[in-house]
Amino acid sequence: MKVDDCHRNLRPAKEREKALTINEFNGKTLTPPVSVYLPWNLSTDQFKKLLPDTPEDGEPGFGFPALRNWFVKLLHALDAQEDELHPFHSNPYRLRKLDIEAADWFKEGKLGFVKLQSEIRNDDPDDEKNWTPGAVFLRGGSVAVLVSLVSSEALEFN
Repeated sequence: MKVDDCHRNLRPAKEREKALTINEFNGKTLTPPVSVYLPWNLSTDQFKKLLPDTPEDGEPGFGFPALRNWFVKLLHALDAQEDELHPFHSNPYRLRKLDIEAADWFKEGKLGFVKLQSEIRNDDPDDEKNWTPGAVFLRGGSVAVLVSLVSSEALEFN
């Protein structure tokens, strides 16, 4: 392959600014509050419509249930740490940040894909395992994606 390099891929010169903070969801106070960062093509008003407190609060025709479903299930899983028998009860993991990196719109008001990074960690800065991977790829209900992961070891045998 012959190519001309135009520029190197570098991190942006400036971090994006926080767009909003989620203090409460579904009537539950979030501790700590969750910082939300949005891409250029998703406004704070649009984000609020995409993540209503209840499905009934959503705006008809402007839905993306995958985001709300993921968020509700994540918070439910994190709440399970309140049980004294849970292995992380003494040092629970908490959602700290949502960084919506990309939002792909199919047409006005119809969101197709969302790529986000969630920051989930506990309060122990000395714990090398105080975080959990948080890359999330969400899709709308009318599209399909096949993701195929093949380990390098498996490739050696083919």
